[in-house]
Amino acid sequence: MENIELLRALFLFKGLKDRQIENALKKLNSSEKDYRKNSLLIKKGQKTTCTGLLLDGCATVFHEDIWGNKTTVCQIKAGQTFGEPYSASDLPSNIYVRSDVACKVLWLNISKINFAGNDSVLLMIASNLLQEMAFKLLQRNNQLMHISKKTTKEKIMSYLSLQAEENKSKDFVIPLNRQQLADYLFVERSAMAAELSALKADGKIKTRKNHFTLYP
Repeated sequence: MENIELLRALFLFKGLKDRQIENALKKLNSSEKDYRKNSLLIKKGQKTTCTGLLLDGCATVFHEDIWGNKTTVCQIKAGQTFGEPYSASDLPSNIYVRSDVACKVLWLNISKINFAGNDSVLLMIASNLLQEMAFKLLQRNNQLMHISKKTTKEKIMSYLSLQAEENKSKDFVIPLNRQQLADYLFVERSAMAAELSALKADGKIKTRKNHFTLYP
């Protein structure tokens, strides 16, 4: 497979040799598909037995209510999986996944893992997938910690503080643009912009686009 070097570096296939990866792809009925920008990779209400692995590009996970209001849940980068809870549980999706640019997705029939038995390769993939899902759950818990703050200022400071901790530096670049950050923190973009300006005026932060420097 032409993407074997790429797959070898991904967490989902951690600990597997090339031949094992190739065998796993066959057992999981893998298939690659290219998508144009703004394509829906997963639709709300869709049932699927497949988990997506983004090989190239980036995508956004979002929720839309009955009035058409969209809320960004998270961003997906190349090398990350998406749709795991729905493919593993056979429940319909309650989110959308949309490509931000032209993307290449490797679809894996994760339901096959339910019949892994003593298959060491599939069991290792199942373990890796479980760890990846746990990591995403931790990220979701972090978001809940931020949005539980009472004010927009507190939400921003909570997010930036954790970013500094994760980057082990008070100077860092966040993975979100301004609109995405506002959606992530469940605040109005204008209110967030005002608070960022106030924090800059107070000498607590310095920022240009998604580059931040904190001054505690």
